[in-house]
Amino acid sequence: MLFGKKKNETAEERGIGSTIELGERIEIFDSYGRKASMLKTDWAEKLLPARLKECWDNADRLYAEIIFNVDNNMAYEVTEAAEHLAELEPGKERAAIVLSIVYRKQERFESAKTVLEDFIQEHGRSGALLVNLARVYEAQDDIKKAQNTLWEGLTLDPNQDNGLSWWLFTQREDGDKEKYLRALKAAGQLPGAYLPQLYQARFYLEENQVRDALNIYKEVLAADADKRQVLPMISGDLGKFSLLKAMVTLIAPVYDLDEHDARTGLNLVQAYLGLGELEEGEKLLGRLFRLERADLKQPLLEISARFDKEKRQKIVEQQQTADKKVEILGIEKPMFYFGMKEGTFPEVDKTGKKKIGILSYTNKKESVVERRAEAENEASRLTKSVPLFISEALYFYSDFSPIVYIPVINQIGAVLPGTEWDQAFLERMVKQHDLAMLITGDIQVTKDNRGYAIHTKIVHADGSTHKDETVLTKGEDIMSLLSRMYLHATGSALHDAAELSGFYQLPKVELSMQYLTALAQSLTQTMVQMRTVPFSHLWGERNIINWFMNIALADQKYFMMKLLFLQSLIRSRAYGSDVYLEYTNVAKKILADTEKQAAEMGETAQHIVDALDVGLLHQQETGVFFYFGRPHGGTSCFNFFCCYIVPTTIVFLLGDAMIDQRRSLSWMLFLPQKQICSVCASTRRSEAGWNGSMPKTDYL
Repeated sequence: MLFGKKKNETAEERGIGSTIELGERIEIFDSYGRKASMLKTDWAEKLLPARLKECWDNADRLYAEIIFNVDNNMAYEVTEAAEHLAELEPGKERAAIVLSIVYRKQERFESAKTVLEDFIQEHGRSGALLVNLARVYEAQDDIKKAQNTLWEGLTLDPNQDNGLSWWLFTQREDGDKEKYLRALKAAGQLPGAYLPQLYQARFYLEENQVRDALNIYKEVLAADADKRQVLPMISGDLGKFSLLKAMVTLIAPVYDLDEHDARTGLNLVQAYLGLGELEEGEKLLGRLFRLERADLKQPLLEISARFDKEKRQKIVEQQQTADKKVEILGIEKPMFYFGMKEGTFPEVDKTGKKKIGILSYTNKKESVVERRAEAENEASRLTKSVPLFISEALYFYSDFSPIVYIPVINQIGAVLPGTEWDQAFLERMVKQHDLAMLITGDIQVTKDNRGYAIHTKIVHADGSTHKDETVLTKGEDIMSLLSRMYLHATGSALHDAAELSGFYQLPKVELSMQYLTALAQSLTQTMVQMRTVPFSHLWGERNIINWFMNIALADQKYFMMKLLFLQSLIRSRAYGSDVYLEYTNVAKKILADTEKQAAEMGETAQHIVDALDVGLLHQQETGVFFYFGRPHGGTSCFNFFCCYIVPTTIVFLLGDAMIDQRRSLSWMLFLPQKQICSVCASTRRSEAGWNGSMPKTDYL
């Protein structure tokens, strides 16, 4: 017979109904740790039945599902599931307890009581059973019986947090501290007790008797207590009272993430942060991330952001005294070509094709801002990502040979010019690089904050200049903007969007802005991989990779987004980070999905996926970047045309941060006539550990 189930129970007696209020919402996490909110009615009607069906015969999963819904005030919706669990586990008290809770939440008190009493009669008393029975008596207003049953339950198991906290609350209602302390000590005398002692320590902390509290913690930790239960409470209380050093001293030596509650790890990692022990804190933070628990993802990302903020401040201090000589980074191929084994992607023959240069756009400032570090905004990212996108689109869909020019500062990162490029400088750049045209411009947030005003300037080889102004909104197709600009600049249309490459896909309209941001983030990671920026100066790495993951999941049919995500993990490993390990399971899922998709796309896509699979297991470092600048061995390998001095206001960019220096610098740009010789290139590749088409040269 099912616990408490009456053979002839009416529908009214069974409490069929719901306590869900109109408009009430539930917060959930998907398997990737992404937080979402939905109406409880939609949850109960559309998702819950399928979830219950999926785990119907798996007792552990079914139990967890029931508890989750009961905690969210949806006991009616899991009544049948709780009754089924009791049938699956007729001898386990958790099944009896959760069924009684479901009935009690529905105010079916007699049924709830019968479930517990029947189980006790058959299997004997336990602390948890009696505490839950006391809850039923309390709900029936039998207070005396509830109190007696509660205390009896505590004598059997004084370490039940639910029952003990309830009992202690009744002892403290009148505010008599001495009475409360006597109750604590009395509970602490029960056989096997250790949780009452922790409540006593908490009382001492509240009374500023820190030494007495710490002595209790030491005694409990030295005793045979359940550390999975005591460590979260000790660490939480010490954190609440800002006793961070004591927390690290007491907890760190005994905490084992593989055995103990992750909540303790969250408390401990925040203590490391508060103490400025960033190295130890980040080690533990990484281990917590590698648990890949969906419910921990968001709080861990928030803590990680606080670590990044602390790192950022130290980096800013170092950058104040850094040599800020600027050079131009040339990028000849799409961003995703970098960091993969040579031959992974198909080469588009550009031999003899006219060259189009795309120079980083500027982001003019309306006012001078004091020196500071702040998050890189979307407008500043677009100054880099728009040129990168224009270049890759021209690479696949035009007869021109594109190259992107991005100003950088060694060991700092990309540079955001704060004033417009000088017209004479642009004309000289066209001439010296033998460009058919040079594309650049300025990007600003619109006055209504609904989009971005993009002012494009195209300088032609004959000296003429074409200007194009447009507004890019978050819903606008970036390809439409590009096509219009290209038509105006060349008088011809781009090639048809047929799959010329065998794998390359333009972003959908709704993903245009996300794709542009992804290109900027790829650039950041790549500069760290090629050692233009030291790994120690990279902050916001988890935000970057998480961004790639989210866009990859936004449209799982879009090959390019999944490609960029998997590449972000390969780059993470290549420059020595452990963050890529935190996405192991996600990577496996996305890689498997990408393999299926590649089978339909053809041989080229399959080849790329195979390379991604290898890259996730083995570090691959190749490059398609080169610098315009002085070669490492002097000037013998270059023929220099001239040296330009370009005063400009700049903003230094790195990762998710921006350092607004608001100063005028002399911008020295050396323009080589020919490439470095093969001997020099070989020397630099061996030195740097990567195989690029051009090596990194020394800075001015």
